[in-house]
Amino acid sequence: MKMLSKVLAGAFILAMPLTSFAGAYKLTGKVAGLPDNTIIALSPISHFTEKNIAEIPVVNGEFSFEGTVDQPTAAWIIVKDSPTDPRAIVLEDGEISVSGEAKPYNAGDRIGYNLSACKVTGSPNTDKFDSIYGERDKLDQVYKANQEKYATVMEKMGKAREAKDQKAIAEISESAEYKAMGQAEADFFKTVEDTYTRIIDENKDTFWGPLMMISLFSYLTPDQREMYDSLSEEAKNSYYGKKVYEELYPAGKIGQQMPDFAVTYKNENTTFHKLCDGKKVVILDFWASWCRPCRAEIPHLKAIYEKHKNNGLDIVSVSIDDDNAAWEKALAKENMLWHNFRDADDNISVLYKVRAVPQMYVVDGDGNLIGENLRGEELAAKIDEILSVK
Repeated sequence: MKMLSKVLAGAFILAMPLTSFAGAYKLTGKVAGLPDNTIIALSPISHFTEKNIAEIPVVNGEFSFEGTVDQPTAAWIIVKDSPTDPRAIVLEDGEISVSGEAKPYNAGDRIGYNLSACKVTGSPNTDKFDSIYGERDKLDQVYKANQEKYATVMEKMGKAREAKDQKAIAEISESAEYKAMGQAEADFFKTVEDTYTRIIDENKDTFWGPLMMISLFSYLTPDQREMYDSLSEEAKNSYYGKKVYEELYPAGKIGQQMPDFAVTYKNENTTFHKLCDGKKVVILDFWASWCRPCRAEIPHLKAIYEKHKNNGLDIVSVSIDDDNAAWEKALAKENMLWHNFRDADDNISVLYKVRAVPQMYVVDGDGNLIGENLRGEELAAKIDEILSVK
């Protein structure tokens, strides 16, 4: 998942009222393997796009942050503008240190950094986070082991499906190995459910309950409402409790006017609402050059645009790319003939609470939301319906 960021000078004070806790932290790091001027950032652990708490350049493998928090505040230590296997940390009163090595790895056309093994000292709450979150790490190892164990049969099934060989599909489906794989998968997900339920139940009386709901789950669905309802009032009223509630019980948006924002690219300097003016329908598309599902969605958008560009349709694509060159390269390759902008400062993504890409909204000429979370054929059908075109 991509970590969005904004350049801040030194450390940024993050006010998140939770308890009477208040404190000043000093975080010093000494991490080998990071080139000078690499930007280290503290990114809030959240399902929503949020500003980084702080960013600082690395000098001789060292960096330092100072700031205040109104609560123990969970964050990922990341390398800005690079794929990162992050290190979790809980900012709290006192002096905290991070040490270790940033191990580089090949991430397509970029270099990524693995910070996950870095050691954190001086933060008891980070120790507690590690202890609880370690349950997920154990489950990840089980999942990887299952993937390796049943790699052969999965490959056979993949080839059979690709070839549309119904006979082979049926034979593989009835094989003992494939059935064992299915059982192993069912057992794994039951273990995940039981483990997460236990963790939340054990921490339901404090902010740790909702914080773990955010940390353990990649996203929340109505299925987790019962879990939220089991939390104590203190936990629900905490900063993280409110974040969980906002995700599980989002305010209805259909029919509401979407927030306006200013955009600039080359000779185009305008606002979203101005782009909507005079149109019957506008697709607002959040994407990124590195996002494979986003790139896979572009041919669908091209087909929709070509069919309806003269019927009152327009598309506004907003990239969350940190790397301007990568975005420009993708634009040139994809030849997207509609409005394109890059959310360089993350302001638009934060405004729209983008959790993941691709994310699309369908709005009318007044900027009112008339559809969301639509892709592919479902999106095409919605546009046909709005424009009364078959």
